[in-house]
Amino acid sequence: MRVLLLGAGALGSLFGARLQNAQCTPVLFGLNTDHLQAVAEHGLYFDELDGTRTCRQVKICLTLEAMDQPPDVVLVLVKSYATDAAVASVVRYCHEKTVFVTVQNGMGNWEQIAAHVPVDRILAGVTAQAATMVSPGHIRHGGNGPTVLGAVQEPAPMLLSSLVRLFNEAGLACSATNRVMDHIWDKLFVNIGINAVTALTAVPNGWIAQCVSAREIAQAAVQEAIQVAKAHGRQPNEDVVDKVMSVAEATAANHSSMLQDLQGFRRTEVEAINGIVCRWGREAGVPTPVNSVLSNLIHVVEQRNMSL
Repeated sequence: MRVLLLGAGALGSLFGARLQNAQCTPVLFGLNTDHLQAVAEHGLYFDELDGTRTCRQVKICLTLEAMDQPPDVVLVLVKSYATDAAVASVVRYCHEKTVFVTVQNGMGNWEQIAAHVPVDRILAGVTAQAATMVSPGHIRHGGNGPTVLGAVQEPAPMLLSSLVRLFNEAGLACSATNRVMDHIWDKLFVNIGINAVTALTAVPNGWIAQCVSAREIAQAAVQEAIQVAKAHGRQPNEDVVDKVMSVAEATAANHSSMLQDLQGFRRTEVEAINGIVCRWGREAGVPTPVNSVLSNLIHVVEQRNMSL
């Protein structure tokens, strides 16, 4: 199976390194050419969770024209705001059965893919894998957890079972589900409770559970998202807020992706997380004042970073 990893960031590199252990040919492609060049010249340096460091040889692609064969799977790992452009750029290099898979943060990603690819060739899901870019050609594994995949429209692409098996062979615990949107909403609740608060205050995830003020803001943001989810016909579990706090505790030392983006002077995914809850809330008549303030404050910092 030929797998194109669309997004040459830390997570794309992590999946590329792991998939080397399975019966497939992973190829890493993205706009981070410094990183890709370093991987091509020296290999991918990989800090494992146990502190050991290895060097993996990962095939890279600097231009899509250079691909020798079309991919069977495109694993979309770009930031949510880059999804449309990234998929548009790659789709003409695929064959008529290529399956696109998104495990990105936030909402609205598979819909952006569907603007270019038939829905019956799209899989969506979530992953608890986490990684950080240390420097070009060097990543750190930040968290190990399950990946869940499912069809956005039944019947599921025939490749689903093969892809789940491939991930498991690679050491990436993976399972299939017929309720993938429940998992995506659950991941959204976690991101809403953790990302913006930690990004704005420059604290690791554990502060969400340990600091009363941070916890109150996070809980209020999640409660708003729960009401928006109900307005969209979802039925979130009653323990959603407790689960968000549990994730914050379990990843206490981690820096959220949104915090890393602000510290790196990069655009964040706030519009696909807090922002989309605000938009859907307005459409459904559900107030979302906490998420609105968090979104606006993130944009303030983004604009400040652009001016420096």
